[in-house]
Amino acid sequence: MIGPVEHLRAKLEDIRRAKRATFGSETHRFELEPPLDEKTVLAFEKRRKLRLPEDFRRFLLTVGSAGAGPFYGLLPMKEWRVGVRGKKQGLLTLTLVAQGCNHWGLLVLEGPTRGRVVYLSDLGALYYPDNPSFVSWYERWLDETLWGYDYVWFGTGMSGREADFLAAMKSEDAAVRSEGTAALARVPDPSAEARAAMLGALADADAQVRATAIVVLNERDKAALEPRLPELLRDPDRRVVLEALRSLPGTPHRALAAPLIRSEDAEVARSATHFGEIPERDLARQLDGPAWESATTALRTRGDGSATPRLIAMIDDEDFQRRRAAVVCLRMRKEASAAAALSARFGRETDAEMRLHLVEAIGAAGDLEALLGFARHEEPRVRFRAAYALREHRDPRSIAMLQMLASDEAQPAGAAWTIAVQARRSLAALGELS
Repeated sequence: MIGPVEHLRAKLEDIRRAKRATFGSETHRFELEPPLDEKTVLAFEKRRKLRLPEDFRRFLLTVGSAGAGPFYGLLPMKEWRVGVRGKKQGLLTLTLVAQGCNHWGLLVLEGPTRGRVVYLSDLGALYYPDNPSFVSWYERWLDETLWGYDYVWFGTGMSGREADFLAAMKSEDAAVRSEGTAALARVPDPSAEARAAMLGALADADAQVRATAIVVLNERDKAALEPRLPELLRDPDRRVVLEALRSLPGTPHRALAAPLIRSEDAEVARSATHFGEIPERDLARQLDGPAWESATTALRTRGDGSATPRLIAMIDDEDFQRRRAAVVCLRMRKEASAAAALSARFGRETDAEMRLHLVEAIGAAGDLEALLGFARHEEPRVRFRAAYALREHRDPRSIAMLQMLASDEAQPAGAAWTIAVQARRSLAALGELS
């Protein structure tokens, strides 16, 4: 009979045979380092004055000491940190895995959660996977990898298989129904029953379940979700409306978001502006409201000109963020009618970063004379940005200026290369680099 040690090894071998890949697996390739001997483990425990949780200890002695595991793999003993991470949260832990971006998987060494794995975020938040021990957590990772589960962050959400998730969706507890619905997103090939359950969850009495169902269907079966979006946009709960708005891209219903840009709920208004298909004149009206940032982003790809006067007025706004958003928007729209106003603003602008945005916007507006002037500016950062912006102008004067800048060896603060290098890059983009 295959015991617990052998079956973990067998599953690892199955994963290698199936040539699976998961987040971080390129670092360990599903290979474990050899087990530790009892003497080494005892020496560690004696030095630290502790006893490792029994199942973790057994794993180290009989299965492996590091390597194959969730995220970037199990850390070797020399990289374990005891009593460092989790201390502020009142836990004594051992660092098991690095999850990236200063997130960690830890093993709790004492207290009521001893033996469990806990995740610690860069902000100090704790999350306990629903597995009661290290080995059950590790085997969950093996199983979900073999099953081909699609997850962003292993160990979060409900564990189990499709049948378990469907059973959870029938619970009287709305939170359990929501968890079961969310878990279906990880199943690689949902059955017809699961797809029907997802659609049924759109009509659940609980708003969070409905919102979760939208998220899952948007990932797994957008074609089935699409005809339900008009109704979901009218849902009385903002959570449902927000998820419906986020699901609009790629559907024929984006115009239905237009009435919601005037919502008193600032997040709904911003989302409607960002994800909907809103006429430029309506977006222009949003530039003074809570959705102004989303409106300026959306206006980057509109071009009937009705918002241009309002955007030009915004480049003199006292608020730096609004001013920058307007300048970037005008640059991306290549608004020739804004050239004079942008140049006038450059003369008044005191913020160094904003001056660089203005150089590019003026160049995009087609004011080559102003751009040539910037190329001779006393500030190296301005000349550098002008050298970049000149690549958009296939004109003999532009090429001649770039050839002159190709000998300017000044390197502005924060730039990765000199003005000369930037000028040569722009010449290459114009096909003029000899």
